[in-house]
Amino acid sequence: RVPGERNVVGCAMGERSGRTIASKIKTDTAYMYLAQMYQPDFRTINDFRKNNLHELSQFFVDIVRLCKELGLVEVGKINIDGTKIKADAASRLTKTQSQYQEWLEKTKTHIQEILGEAQITDDEEDKVYGDSSKDDLPEDINTERKLKTKLEGILAQFEDKKGEEQKINLTDPDAKFMKTGGKIETAYNCQIAATDNQFIVACDVVREPNDREQLKPVVLQAKEIIGENVLEVAADSVYFSYDNYEYLSQQGITGYIPDQYLAKVKRQDYKKYSHENFQYNSQNDVYTCPEGKILKKY
Repeated sequence: RVPGERNVVGCAMGERSGRTIASKIKTDTAYMYLAQMYQPDFRTINDFRKNNLHELSQFFVDIVRLCKELGLVEVGKINIDGTKIKADAASRLTKTQSQYQEWLEKTKTHIQEILGEAQITDDEEDKVYGDSSKDDLPEDINTERKLKTKLEGILAQFEDKKGEEQKINLTDPDAKFMKTGGKIETAYNCQIAATDNQFIVACDVVREPNDREQLKPVVLQAKEIIGENVLEVAADSVYFSYDNYEYLSQQGITGYIPDQYLAKVKRQDYKKYSHENFQYNSQNDVYTCPEGKILKKY
């Protein structure tokens, strides 16, 4: 129970580092109280969090429900938003299948070159291996072979997900290219739902860059965590779709999501002759163009 309290409070206070939490246990009275004066090192704290992710996640759910029972969480309306967070992976290492295949062939060639150089003379080999086993390869060969194994694993993922993935990152295969901060970077799409009094009642991290598909899962998660129906949902225009409005209507939820077209009009970022500007008359089966002229079938 005590390690769980330390991790939950640390996360709630914005402390993600096990080293920082370990330091605060020695200097911060709140952390001292929660740790009951025990002083575990950072590795113990990190291992506990890593080995108990599911239980710690449930802690946060229980906290939200407790706050609701105490009247701190104003349930009924939730506000949904998302942001793209850059993955800890270089975008230049996101490559296509053919680029990985080319990289693998170069790596194989490099391995052979290194092995060839190592066999030039017995004296040079003795300097490298000494009395060690022949299996103890030089570090540069080991590094290249590890890279070769990793590249082969990535290429296998292309085969497993044929038709789904266009590019995969070597460092973080789950991350995808997304537009963030005006740039295209390897990132994740983070979603959050909060009440008007700023209690987080749902969150998720997804690989899909489109926010439109995330509204329904976030609403379902919020309903499960707070234990009752959501009555109102507010979100910005990136969540707008007729499917989302239909879903909210079927669930009896009032949605406050601006039409993307109206958002473009406000930014003056729209085309006069976009299809949205043509008004359809179902009675006469004709369209009226933005100039006010009737378009008839011929």
